[in-house]
Amino acid sequence: MDIQRRKLLKGAVGTATAATLAGCAGIESSGSSIRKPNFLFLSLDDCNDWLGFLGGNPDTRTPNLDKLAARSTIFDRAYCSAPGCNQSRASLMTGRNPASTGVYGNRQPFRMSPLAKDALTLPQLLKANGYYTEGAGKIFHNKFPDPPSWDNFFPDRDTQFLPRVPPPRETTGPRDAKGKILGELEWGSYQGKLDRTRDWVSIAHTRAAFARGLQEPFFFACGINLPHVPWFVPAKYMEMFAPDRITLPQVLDGDEDDLPALGKKAFNRMRVPNKALHDQHLVREAVAAYLASIASVDVMVGHVLEALAASPYADNTVIVVWSDHGYHLGEKTNWSKFTLWEEATRVPFLIHDPRRPAARVAAPVSLVDIYPTIAAMAGVAPPPGLDGRSLVPLLDTPALDWNDPVITTNYRANHGVRDRDWRYIRYSDGGEELYDHRGDPMEWRNLANDPQYRSIIERLAQKLPAFDAPDAPEVEWPEDNPALIAALEAE
Repeated sequence: MDIQRRKLLKGAVGTATAATLAGCAGIESSGSSIRKPNFLFLSLDDCNDWLGFLGGNPDTRTPNLDKLAARSTIFDRAYCSAPGCNQSRASLMTGRNPASTGVYGNRQPFRMSPLAKDALTLPQLLKANGYYTEGAGKIFHNKFPDPPSWDNFFPDRDTQFLPRVPPPRETTGPRDAKGKILGELEWGSYQGKLDRTRDWVSIAHTRAAFARGLQEPFFFACGINLPHVPWFVPAKYMEMFAPDRITLPQVLDGDEDDLPALGKKAFNRMRVPNKALHDQHLVREAVAAYLASIASVDVMVGHVLEALAASPYADNTVIVVWSDHGYHLGEKTNWSKFTLWEEATRVPFLIHDPRRPAARVAAPVSLVDIYPTIAAMAGVAPPPGLDGRSLVPLLDTPALDWNDPVITTNYRANHGVRDRDWRYIRYSDGGEELYDHRGDPMEWRNLANDPQYRSIIERLAQKLPAFDAPDAPEVEWPEDNPALIAALEAE
């Protein structure tokens, strides 16, 4: 990590700790006689609704997640606050939307934002109120760890995320005329040792933590990087999905014809890889590789759940599973995230509370609601200024009337608003989209220019932010730790 950048981050963090912890004096103390729940916080990356319990693709194989979901509260309409890794994670962990912090992109550490540098993160809040906090893997964005959030982190609080190991000997993906992979869309069967991969070392650390014992109450976060590209997984997972037999997403020729200018820009963002995938007959292979990555993730989750079940903590541990955003697999010609459409914004989200029966919630909720929800479940008062609200009323009464629209922001002043039936998008240039999910779940018919729907637009537009914070400072990506790379390659 760049030395000057580290100094800036640590300085901002120091200010945050002093300023915000002083405001926690009125929070319920850890000396309460009520036994507080532990939390196992499992994050996925780039995972859309292709999980068995969400039904996004009939070919997916996620038995461990499905088994967990069968005894959990499933939020069927959960949406990210931003369709990008850093901005979504910063929003969830601070409880504040991008329009409140100015963190809109992947190169904007929230601790360097004038509006978020003093934010009290969710684990910081719990830590200040008697919780032991530990984590491994991708929780915050991989390049921007947050040391004050943790009592312990693997591999360490200043690194957070292991570098990538060498790729498989042979990889596949759309290539340009010179044979270079287009973007990061690449996949292959990994032949190396699993204990050298960033995800499996995080899983191993998590299992070991439960085996050795943890101080209670605890907040333990385990972040899995897959199914983020590149899709490098062992051959046995690739072999589970024959490309010629899988179900492809539905697409519509001319889908962009009724989009406004910035909508068309988003539509065409990944047009080159999309064309190359079709021209090179790789569409089915790409979809199969994504399914294989999800199958691999499910096995990892199974290992963690097995470790928890074998520990003395299972009957008092709330499990929260979420993904930072969704992912397009060719819908609207996109093979990425960074859009305001359903595929990029809808996410898996469930809460398993051993004290509550299984349920499904149809109301729209946001990942920014996780912070106040966990605070409420822990019996801790949240800091002021959060943008989300506690979902405990929905955990208590899943059918509660809760049709408050949720918002997703894709870079500054581009917003999507989603309620049970409608998606409304307004871009920074004023362009609009409106989709009726009751009859158009694929969002193929933009109704924004039809006058009969103007009242719907006006209602949903009330959810748009009154103010879009200016962009937070951007930084260059720090280099991977060379000592960690050398240690991995020496094994």
